[in-house]
Amino acid sequence: MQEREQAIKLDGFIADLAALRLVSRRTAKFLNIIPLAVTKSDALIIAASDPEDVRISQELRGRELIFVIAAREDIAKNLDKIYDFYQDAKLTFDAAPASFIADFLLAQAVKSGASDLHIENVILKFKNLNNNFNSIVRVRFRLDGKLYTKFNYPSELHSQVANIFKLRCNMNIAENRLPQDGHFIMQLDNRNIDFRVSAFNTMSGAKLTVRILDNNNKNIGLENLGLDEIDLNIIKKFCELPYGILLAAGPTGSGKTTTLYSMLQTLNTPDVNIITVEDPVEFLLPGINQVQINDKIGLSFNAALRAALRQDPDKIMVGEIRDSETAQTAIRAALTGHLVMSTIHTNDAAGAAVRFIEMGLPAFLVAATLTGVISQRLVRLLCPHCKLEYEIDDKTCEDLNLPLKSRAFKAVGCEHCGYTGYKGRTGIFEILIIDDELRDMILRGASSRELNEVAVVKKGMRTIREAGLKAVLNGVTSLEEILSVTI
Repeated sequence: MQEREQAIKLDGFIADLAALRLVSRRTAKFLNIIPLAVTKSDALIIAASDPEDVRISQELRGRELIFVIAAREDIAKNLDKIYDFYQDAKLTFDAAPASFIADFLLAQAVKSGASDLHIENVILKFKNLNNNFNSIVRVRFRLDGKLYTKFNYPSELHSQVANIFKLRCNMNIAENRLPQDGHFIMQLDNRNIDFRVSAFNTMSGAKLTVRILDNNNKNIGLENLGLDEIDLNIIKKFCELPYGILLAAGPTGSGKTTTLYSMLQTLNTPDVNIITVEDPVEFLLPGINQVQINDKIGLSFNAALRAALRQDPDKIMVGEIRDSETAQTAIRAALTGHLVMSTIHTNDAAGAAVRFIEMGLPAFLVAATLTGVISQRLVRLLCPHCKLEYEIDDKTCEDLNLPLKSRAFKAVGCEHCGYTGYKGRTGIFEILIIDDELRDMILRGASSRELNEVAVVKKGMRTIREAGLKAVLNGVTSLEEILSVTI
């Protein structure tokens, strides 16, 4: 019996059902312990506030015990929650809890509105390096762009839970060295949810990342993007363009695809033939022909785009322009009278034109086809129930070119927002309209900085930072949030 020196946190802990069956709830309360897991050698891992309590070894004699320290109050607060976890599962004595745990995590992630689910084995930093309980599985949800730890469960269950996800995706459960990808569809709350799973082996064990694609997403639609009247009118004019290339720019997770889907929804009428080429198809849009690429069979972005051009399309959406071949095909499509919409990874709107040229495309073709770039970021919305108004100090106002005595709101945190201070997200936008002057600059090989300067100073383009500060002054988000996502 060894004493462990680092306390474990029991909030959100999912214990091994086999361990709970070895110790009755009544006994656990009497001894102020919680059984956590059973090891391969049949030892029982126990959370205890006082491992030296002789009553524990007396009550549980005949079995090797491994102790992990937990605060007495933490045990008292979580004991019933941990014992009640499987209460409604109606599992038979021999049934493994792994499938139930997987279903529970997925349901909780969807219910909370998470975009991603991360499951990973984490090494614990105990002072005693010979500790037999040296890792735990951490489950995190990405909510409004930020990761939050929601649950933990014993590492002894991890291979079983990981295999449940792999089997549902038709992955090879015997392959633990190479990364694997797959997906499965599951019905939750009377709707089908698409889960995209990536299995990745790390030094501490398997890591699973599950992307959650909910076809019932209600954020699609230009009116739901957070556009002000000026930006909304510009994007509506973009939708009326008969041909050209229109790009949505920004880092991964900035809402680019949602913006393009919203534009497609506006364009989607019976007299318009729309085809999309995506990886993955994130949302199903009725009346639009959506194609899922598959590199394994040779259906790449470029191959699918070339095939789509033979389907007499009016508008084409390419999920992402990743290489010069796809970019060249997109330009040829634009030159032959199609409106091509796509995403690209650049930090600002002006950088999109330069990125095309860096891919090896002739500047005259980029200048001739590029019509507009929508650069964007997603920022968290302040919780309306707890946000607190304050006056921005004079130095900050001067540094950010804000009027002195400007007022804003800060995040506080309450039960409505899970004590984060934020609930939901909205977009902030920088929209570049390519006119003749900017086309001439692209032809001359102007840098993104030069293009941006002319667009801002002479054309009146509002930068993402300026759009964000406007949202701050309107009480939509916090100054801290804007400073963290813009430059």
